[in-house]
Amino acid sequence: MTAREEYEKAAKVLEKIDLDHKNEKLDKREKVDILLTIADNWFSADDSINAEKFVKKAAHEIHKVT
Repeated sequence: MTAREEYEKAAKVLEKIDLDHKNEKLDKREKVDILLTIADNWFSADDSINAEKFVKKAAHEIHKVT
């Protein structure tokens, strides 16, 4: 498996995390970190379309981080 495929696989695994689940014990900073990690993996997989989607999601959440 190439590095690009590994990054894509990692992004897809991280995308499965339910970040909106109300019972989850993730704080706001962790949620933003996960979204940015997913974006970083998509960038590393040379998929800027998916990366941008997660950067935008992180941007919507980052104002909630104190």
